[in-house]
Amino acid sequence: MRDTLVRAKTIWTLAPTRPRVEAVGICDGQIAALGSVSEVRSALASPTELDLGGATVVPGLRDAHGHLLLLGQQMREVDLAGTRTSEEIAQRVAARAKSLPAGAWVRGRGWDQNLFEKGEFPDRRALDRLVPGHPVFLERIDGHATLANARALTIAGLDRRAGDPIGGRILRDPGGEPTGVLVDAAMELLRSHIPAFTRSEVESMLEDAARRCASVGLVGVHDAGTDRDVWDAMQRLVAREKLPLRVYCMARFGEPRFAETLERGPETGDRLTQRCVKLFLDGALGSRGAALFEDYCDEPGNRGLLTGPADLAGELTKLMAAGFQVACHAIGDRANAWALDSIEKARAKSGRSDLRPRIEHAQVLRAGDIARFASLGVIASVQPTHAQSDAGWVATRLGAQRMQTAYAIGKLRDAGARLALGSDFPIEDPDPLRGLHAACDPGGLSPLQALEGFTLGAAFSAFEEERAGSLAVGMRADLTAFDRDVLSEQGARVVLTMLAGETTFGA
Repeated sequence: MRDTLVRAKTIWTLAPTRPRVEAVGICDGQIAALGSVSEVRSALASPTELDLGGATVVPGLRDAHGHLLLLGQQMREVDLAGTRTSEEIAQRVAARAKSLPAGAWVRGRGWDQNLFEKGEFPDRRALDRLVPGHPVFLERIDGHATLANARALTIAGLDRRAGDPIGGRILRDPGGEPTGVLVDAAMELLRSHIPAFTRSEVESMLEDAARRCASVGLVGVHDAGTDRDVWDAMQRLVAREKLPLRVYCMARFGEPRFAETLERGPETGDRLTQRCVKLFLDGALGSRGAALFEDYCDEPGNRGLLTGPADLAGELTKLMAAGFQVACHAIGDRANAWALDSIEKARAKSGRSDLRPRIEHAQVLRAGDIARFASLGVIASVQPTHAQSDAGWVATRLGAQRMQTAYAIGKLRDAGARLALGSDFPIEDPDPLRGLHAACDPGGLSPLQALEGFTLGAAFSAFEEERAGSLAVGMRADLTAFDRDVLSEQGARVVLTMLAGETTFGA
C-alpha cells in the first residue's frame, strides 16, 4: 500500500499534545506522521496526496450502540415511521403484501402510538380487514412491542386463553381478546413462528447496513445483541472483505447458541471482536415496559417489566469470571438500580475490576444512582437522540420529578462517569451528526465533549483507546471528514470516511 498524505483546513486529533494539525500521514493502515503539510510530506516515501480543501477531519466516528442486522432488515421491510393511525399502518402493509406470494409473512417496523391522536396502541382490526391472507409482524419503533394480525396470532396459538409470559404482556380488548399488540417477552411467542432468514439474506442485510453506516461517517459500530449465527455471518463478510466497518459485538445473553459463545470465550480481531455480553433487564418507555419504582403517570398500576435473569448478580459473576465485559440494557430507574447493585456484587465475587461494565441507555435514574456510575466504574452507554425523539410524550409518562434525572447525559459526565455515545439505530437514524447535536442540546455537553463521546468514549468502552478514538502516530488510520467544522458550525455533511487508510465512503 502506497503512503498517503491527507490534508484539510482543520484536523482535530483529540490528542492533548497536538490537538490540531494540517496533515495526517498514513502508512500500512496506521498513522505514521502528524503536523504541517511539509512535516508530514518529509516523513513519508513519495506519498499519494489527498487534499480535502476546506474540510474538517476528526478521528473516525464510532457508534457505541446500534443493531446492524435490524438496520439492514429495516431497509427491506415495510417502513411504518410516521404513521398516525391503525388504518395507515394497514394500508402500507397491504401495498407490500400485493407483491408477495400468497401466505407469505409481511414484516415491518417503525410505528409509534405516541404519534396517534389519542396516544393509544394500534389494534389488528384494520390489518384483519385489509391483509387477511398474510400473517403480519410489525415491530414498534423501539423493538419492544409488535403488532400482529389475526392470521399471525392463529399460527402462534395466541387466543384469549393464552397467558402472559414472564417479562411480557399480551394486550387485550375489554372482552379479553388479544388486540394484536405483544409487549417485550410476549413478542417471542410469535417471532418463533416466523421463517428464519437464509444465510445469504443475513449477509446481504449486514453488508447493506455496514455501507449505510460508512456513508454517514462511521468507521465502527458496537453491535448491541449479536446472535452466534450473525457473528458467523460477519466473519464470512470480513473474510471476503465485504464489511467496511470495525464491529464490536455484544453477544446476546441466552440466545440459542449462547453456550458456544461462553465456551469459546472472548474473541478479538482487528475488524471484528466479541468480548462483551448484553443482557436485557427491562423494556422501553414508549411501550411502558421500562421498569420503574413508581407507577407510570399515564397508566396507574403499571410499573413496567423486569426481563433479566432472576439471579442477575450470579449471571454477571459467571460472565466476568469468564473474562467478558457485561452490558445491561436498563431504561427505567428500577432496572438501572438493579443493574448497578448486581454489577457491584459481581465485581466483588468475580475479582474482576478490569472489565469496564456498561449500562446501555440509562435513561431514567434516581438522583443517588448517578454518582454510582463513576464510583463503580460503570460506563454510561447513552443515545442522545432519544431525548429529542421522546420529548413530545415522555414527561406525561414520567412526571416532573423523574424528568429531572431522565436523559441525564450532562449530569452523568459531571459526576465523573465515562460516556460512550451512540444512536440505537434503527430505532434512531444512524447519522452521528444527529447524536452530536442532541448531546449538546438537550444533552448539555459541549461540542468537544459530544465528539469525544463518539470517539474516545466509544473506543474506551471497547478497550480500544490505544488504537482508536484519537489521531496519533501508531494509531489506526480511521478518519471521518466533514465539509465544515462540526465543533463550531451547523449543517455539516460527510465527505470522506476512511478505514485503515482505505476510503469506505466519499472521494
